[in-house]
Amino acid sequence: MWDLIIQRFVDGVMAFPALILALTIVTLMGKGFTVGGAQANVVLSIAIVLIPVTTRVVRGSALSVKENVYVDAARSLGASDMRIMSRHVLPNVAHVIIILGATYLGAAILLESTLSFLHQGTAIGQPSWGNMLATSRTTLESHQQLLWSPTIAVSLAILAFNLLGDALRDVWDPRLRNT
Repeated sequence: MWDLIIQRFVDGVMAFPALILALTIVTLMGKGFTVGGAQANVVLSIAIVLIPVTTRVVRGSALSVKENVYVDAARSLGASDMRIMSRHVLPNVAHVIIILGATYLGAAILLESTLSFLHQGTAIGQPSWGNMLATSRTTLESHQQLLWSPTIAVSLAILAFNLLGDALRDVWDPRLRNT
């Protein structure tokens, strides 16, 4: 029953475009407060946008692992559900979580930059690639180089995290080990 409730909530969150949902959350929360220099409302909105996809993928992987013979063998030997989760399911799903985490860092950077560009993210005057892009937009005709630095930095950071996620998938995905 809890699985059904959680999945319906995840479906509801995933029904909205990521940027629209993040903008709505940041707007509803207001300016918020800072935690370690980061605005908590921006971090929370990015988490709310990205966690449902992670939930869906990890759930699918866990259900797939749960159907393996060694899980049935452990259950028939009297292993508790917690032991099966910690010894069999979690180690076989951990690589999925790590790979998604690396890939989603790029998505989080893009989302934060977009929110800051729209003046809904990091406060003006705080260091952010989105703020740098918004500031350079006003001087675009006379100083084009101000636009290139944050644009290239965001693009390279996103590319780096996507390549990291792909490399981690190549190393840890059990289906790719024999190829």
